[in-house]
Amino acid sequence: MTQIKVVKPVIIHLDEDGFMRYSGEWDENVMRELATYHGIVNLRQEHVDFIFQLREMIQDYDREDLLDEYCRRFEKEMLAVLTVFLGVDFDKVCAIAGARNLKDIKKQRLAVEKEREKAESKERLMQAKKDRIGVDIDEDGFLLNFDDWSEGVARRLAREEEQRIEGDLGDDHWKMIYFVRKYFLENGVAPIIRKLCKGTGFTLKYTYELFPEGPAKGLCKIAGLLQPSKCV
Repeated sequence: MTQIKVVKPVIIHLDEDGFMRYSGEWDENVMRELATYHGIVNLRQEHVDFIFQLREMIQDYDREDLLDEYCRRFEKEMLAVLTVFLGVDFDKVCAIAGARNLKDIKKQRLAVEKEREKAESKERLMQAKKDRIGVDIDEDGFLLNFDDWSEGVARRLAREEEQRIEGDLGDDHWKMIYFVRKYFLENGVAPIIRKLCKGTGFTLKYTYELFPEGPAKGLCKIAGLLQPSKCV
């Protein structure tokens, strides 16, 4: 990490490309030290005016957009500005003005884009699942309305890939499904494991054989219960 000392004296931290790591430390003294660091020993007033004009835009524009926006705002002055900084890389000018490093901007932009694509992909998958199930479900695949459930809905839920249920629902599946639905109607919550096993006569191990995703994500989901707040 590079450091430069300015008049105050204050230590300003720069990244490997000479951009400030903490842009809030920028002021005119810092600007002049940055200019020296980037090869402009004597800042003229034209330089300073250009830098301060860029500063007005830095918060609203990525570095790669700054030059185009500057041309739009100050078109008549652009030729003179380019002459002022002839031979000085625009990246260096942006660094002197306290802009963020474009590498960081692009990295952040890619991260945001990746999250957006991930959310859109999840939304598409969710919509596809809703279309297959035929009723409204939440983002985890649980029914939003208990009364929307039917045996047909249960069969469609059971066929979802994550359930890992082979073949059709059998008598033991339905016994457990109707038990938890009845319990939910009477108590407003899904049964805990002990009550589930006692009420059905099935062991926990057998429950997982019937519903590989377990009592909550498997049984309760297929039975049309609202998503449990606690594990059954």
